Amino acid sequence: MNRSQQGIALITALIITLLIGIIALAVGKTAIRSQQTASSQYDQARSQAIAQSAMLRAEALFRSTVASNIDQIFAGASGSISTSLQSDAAWWRDSSNWASNVTSFSGLTEGSPKFRIEEREFVPISADVEEQQGRQYFRVTSRGEGPGGAHTLLQSYFVVTTTQKTSG
Repeated sequence: MNRSQQGIALITALIITLLIGIIALAVGKTAIRSQQTASSQYDQARSQAIAQSAMLRAEALFRSTVASNIDQIFAGASGSISTSLQSDAAWWRDSSNWASNVTSFSGLTEGSPKFRIEEREFVPISADVEEQQGRQYFRVTSRGEGPGGAHTLLQSYFVVTTTQKTSG
């Protein structure tokens, strides 16, 4: 083998090494991207599961309270499980509002599921002005946070047929 052939063999070996390096780099980037995507999907799924857990706990609390002492579902009652309607109907969008007036279950589930039951409007059964029987609506908002910081908010409405509660 002459010098010219040795030079070509060296250049060919360098080009092949470079191509293998480029392919390895591309495979590595793809693997990292796939890992990040999987991690993000897991985080979102966990936050969804935690928010759903909080919603189920709120529903169970609401049902058991209605069965045991229906007066405690109203915001002004002693030992109430609900709060009054906020002036800002979208209070739940601001994460700082989740520090107070919510029920949290720390230690029971990763991500501390949180929920809040709000007393909403009363709708009389008939159009009679003095009608006291009707449907009392409640909005439940739950929040879950995944291990990577993803947030899920769920809302549901409960309704109870009852007598209108008057303030005072």
